[in-house]
Amino acid sequence: MQDRAFRIGQKRDVMVFRLIATGTLDELIYMRQMCAHEASQLCVVCLCAASALELPSLDELQSKL
Repeated sequence: MQDRAFRIGQKRDVMVFRLIATGTLDELIYMRQMCAHEASQLCVVCLCAASALELPSLDELQSKL
């Protein structure tokens, strides 16, 4: 996941630490962010797998009707 720890001209890697207390609103926001990130990664994997398949074009499907 990419964090917003970037400065113009930054050449070195940046280490990001997240300090989140349990049972807080910050923890809830972080958990939702992680779930959304995982879901987006699954969509990317599914799209890559689907593009590897040879699916018929829209014209081919319409011609079969």
